Amino acid sequence: MPIRDLILEIECSELVEQDGVGNLLPSGTDRVYYKFPNRLRVDTVFHEPGTQLDGKQAVIIRDGSNMWMFISMGQYPVKKGADTQQPSLQLPFSLQKYPHDANDDYKLVGSESFEGIPVKVVEISNPEHPELPTRVWIDPARRVPLQLVVKVKGEASSGPGEKKVVYRDIKQLEDGRYLPMRLEIYVDQVLRQARVYRGVKVNAGLQDSLFEPMKGLLK
Repeated sequence: MPIRDLILEIECSELVEQDGVGNLLPSGTDRVYYKFPNRLRVDTVFHEPGTQLDGKQAVIIRDGSNMWMFISMGQYPVKKGADTQQPSLQLPFSLQKYPHDANDDYKLVGSESFEGIPVKVVEISNPEHPELPTRVWIDPARRVPLQLVVKVKGEASSGPGEKKVVYRDIKQLEDGRYLPMRLEIYVDQVLRQARVYRGVKVNAGLQDSLFEPMKGLLK
């Protein structure tokens, strides 16, 4: 059965550089709600000892057209605007769908081994931005990606940059499908974030009201 909605409990880590040394340190926890095709809600509790944000909650809601961000220190959205219509890298690959995705072109570019596992390499391009292709390394036996490389717009002088996700700790869920439980997110070859799934619920029957702008965020 396709994934119609999803709830994820995620432990988040971010790269922190001190005295020239970088380490991944805990940055908070996320509860992520997704509903097909592109509704997304992320409830974050920050872990930033010594700052005003430590222990505070933020909620980001995206409905495919608009985006709102609420923080528990205030009653009203601190940010609102248009949805980026770009998929979140901390979700499983290829869940969120937007109208422009209908024009994507998929091309099998080869077969190879990724960390000892036979994979198929697929390139995804869009005629609106042919200079920004995506490549995904897919394990056909378990039907999951093992790596994703996305070209992204950089500074005008530097040209496109690159983001990469390496999917690890593949587990089989109760419904039989496989899902990576750890995501490592790189920016221009530097490991910037890690996301560990501590809880997964597929096709929970989420209501549309969960993705509507809030009247206020209670503690």
